Amino acid sequence: MLRQGAIAFVIVRFIAYDETYYVDAAKMIRQYRLAERKSLPYSWFVQEGILIPYSLTPPVHYLRVIDELYFKEK
Repeated sequence: MLRQGAIAFVIVRFIAYDETYYVDAAKMIRQYRLAERKSLPYSWFVQEGILIPYSLTPPVHYLRVIDELYFKEK
């Protein structure tokens, strides 16, 4: 998927913190391969991920994050 230029990502929800994060798939795969421990702590998502804002409709507005990262003209 990454070699073909696709947009690949993971959305992770932390119910205890009432937060949802976007993480680029390449970053998550790299961390998984390098880490001794195969689980990623909450602190890693806070540092490496992008907090997705909460709204009523849609509840998780992840498309706003995707638009800003991949489609916003610079």
